[in-house]
Amino acid sequence: MTGRPRKCSEEELIEKAMNEFWARGYEACSTDHLCRKIGVGKGSFYNAFETKHALYVETLKYYHELWLEEQIALLSQPIALKQRLENLLNWAVAVDFGDQRQGCYLINAAIERGKTDEAVVHWTKKHVDVLGQKIQMEIQRSIDEKELNTAKTATELTTMFLTSYYGLRTLNASVQSEEMAKTIVANAMAAF
Repeated sequence: MTGRPRKCSEEELIEKAMNEFWARGYEACSTDHLCRKIGVGKGSFYNAFETKHALYVETLKYYHELWLEEQIALLSQPIALKQRLENLLNWAVAVDFGDQRQGCYLINAAIERGKTDEAVVHWTKKHVDVLGQKIQMEIQRSIDEKELNTAKTATELTTMFLTSYYGLRTLNASVQSEEMAKTIVANAMAAF
């Protein structure tokens, strides 16, 4: 006799769905496809998430929280600011060119649906804002402690770094050249 299959937690379902949206894109994932891939029937799907879009929003939130935690941890290390910023850029290269080579989920979502989906705009903007605040706080601290000697303000340096970071992530997803990515990292860090 076999027992009932183990029920997945909502977080596990969201992670499985995120991986499908990440690999195929929102438009290419039908509700039937998602139900098969995450292992639930349509009734259970609609009871848990109501719509495909509601599930999609949950995946955006999940990704934001998961990866932001890791990014903040990199920026909070007790090492020099320049090394922390370079570690963040190198982390992005390692993630983007790792086994799955799928790029940043939020950037992929923004490319696919950023003009038409308010949830994509919300979670992408929130991610950029929170990461930017942390970077600006760390840059300001480095300026105040005389670790960083610059004529630029923390705001200017943060904007420049975020432009490099998100430009890097976007090019990693579209051009997919690890050599180019490493050149971008070196050039971005030359400014610090």
